[in-house]
Amino acid sequence: MKKYFSIPTPLDFFLKYHIFSFEKYNHKRMKKILITGTSSGIGKNLGQELWKHHTIYGISRKSSDLEIQEFLWDINNEAFLSEIYKKVPEIDWIILNAWVGYFDRFENISLKEHKEIIQTNLLANIIFTHIFSKKITSGIIFIWSISSKKSGKFWASYAASKFWLRGFAMNLKNEFKQAIHIINPKVVKTNFHQNSKIEIQWRFQETPVIDII
Repeated sequence: MKKYFSIPTPLDFFLKYHIFSFEKYNHKRMKKILITGTSSGIGKNLGQELWKHHTIYGISRKSSDLEIQEFLWDINNEAFLSEIYKKVPEIDWIILNAWVGYFDRFENISLKEHKEIIQTNLLANIIFTHIFSKKITSGIIFIWSISSKKSGKFWASYAASKFWLRGFAMNLKNEFKQAIHIINPKVVKTNFHQNSKIEIQWRFQETPVIDII
């Protein structure tokens, strides 16, 4: 197995830096927040922390043990998303956090995996935003990746999906009256890299999820 060295961001640092900052300016009243990808990692920890002060709706492929209203979401099922749209009220904030990644030499990643990256990271988020855009009152937060700004190694399709969606979000910012924010963390300590076909060894201690919130 190949080894790829990177500098990780502990998840707890990421959460504290970004979410506690969010809380600082949004604690005056309870918000309705919809988060995608709440079954694990950043999304799950976001739901767990924000649930303390806000009404949280979670959408994910798998269920979590969070005390939130959660919908199991098939990202390829637009009709199901439309049904969820009918069930949730107006939403203050949507946090788009669902993505997938496979990491290896470009030719070693299967075509099926390349397609899954594009479908999940790009098309699903565009479709989701289109369906829910009329219910968003405050704005959208994209939990994205440093790979949307910097080139790297062993993540060509993954980085491409991030570049594309960053362009999508930046253009939405010019159209929407609601706020559009993009957060681009570095490597965060979660189980996200479990699909990696290379061994990732950190030079420094990984950032726990809770710190990132």
